[in-house]
Amino acid sequence: DCVCDSTRPLASAMASAVADAVAAAWQDPRRRRRAMQGLGLVALFIVVYDLREQGHDIAESVTLQKHARAFSDFTDAMHVKPLAHSRALTDPGGPTQELLLKDMIAWMVLNGAILPVINHTKISTVDHAGVSIRGLVATGNIKRGSYLCSIPAKLLLSRESAMVTELAAPIVRERMSVFLSLVLTLLYERQRASRDPLSPWAPYMRVLSSVAVTTPTTWSAEKIERASPMLRSLVALHRKTVAAVFREVRARAPDAIALTGNVTEQAFRETWDLVQSRFWLLKERAFMAPWADMLNYGDSPNACDLVHRPAVPQRVNAADEKKLRAPHEYRFEFKLNKAYVPGEEIDFFYNQHCAEEFMLYYGFVTPDAKPCGKRALHDYWFADVLGEDGAVNLTD
Repeated sequence: DCVCDSTRPLASAMASAVADAVAAAWQDPRRRRRAMQGLGLVALFIVVYDLREQGHDIAESVTLQKHARAFSDFTDAMHVKPLAHSRALTDPGGPTQELLLKDMIAWMVLNGAILPVINHTKISTVDHAGVSIRGLVATGNIKRGSYLCSIPAKLLLSRESAMVTELAAPIVRERMSVFLSLVLTLLYERQRASRDPLSPWAPYMRVLSSVAVTTPTTWSAEKIERASPMLRSLVALHRKTVAAVFREVRARAPDAIALTGNVTEQAFRETWDLVQSRFWLLKERAFMAPWADMLNYGDSPNACDLVHRPAVPQRVNAADEKKLRAPHEYRFEFKLNKAYVPGEEIDFFYNQHCAEEFMLYYGFVTPDAKPCGKRALHDYWFADVLGEDGAVNLTD
């Protein structure tokens, strides 16, 4: 564009100058030939310039059409079908945990999820260091190398999910981070599900609503006072950070807060903690994966990844690979790298943490976790969100 804009006065000046020269030279027969050559060069320049201008216009139009087509493909691919009939809401016995899970599984299958070992597993009560919690348990023999699930991108709650809702406007405008976008998207979809039982994400929202948040955010002041000095410091830092983010979002994006049903600071903090205890971060995408997030912490060598599964296979160069792969063409796939027998819990190694970090981020401590050193404050997950001067960073 800069080149074309700078050539516009040049083309005009050249045409004017050569026209004057041709008029003067036309009187001399010996100079007419050179005059004709000059006139031809000007004509050629103007034609090339006009074609170039038209080329820019055409290219810009084609680019806009490609973007529009790409966004249309994206919105179609990210469309989540609602579950038309909920057994949990219509059963005379009420929405039991078992029925809520059956609804969620039916909804996932309806929207393209593949759950190869679903008939050989169940959600059951398991013991973790003397504490009874909910976990995924094998009910039959499961071979090593089996897939637990393959979940399409549209069923991964994420910033991409928000892009096909009215929440997209404040998220894009404020360039919100993938994690903050996920927190707001969960609040938004919970609000929709509370108003409309047939909203697209309602089955998953009902399951999440039955999950207890056990992080220190929910503790009483007396319980926090009995904690270790390091945990008290981490909790204070965490609460200060999340409270600052809430106030910043409310000030800069009141429309986002309104779309969540005018969520309170406490509900915002509890949702933040629910997300941080269950989200996955793969290929720079933060998301929550239904069914897969039922897995408890363990030392099993199981593996997961975002795998590119386009509707039409593509052959691309390595340099263009990331650029050409659309977000909706990925699937979250979880592979079991060991065999399971009936009664054995299927778990997953989250990450390595010290004791107070485990408690802050997940609400539990593993038996072999060692007490945290001072570095835990430096390694705090959201250290880049709140500056020393109190400035809040909402972006990645």
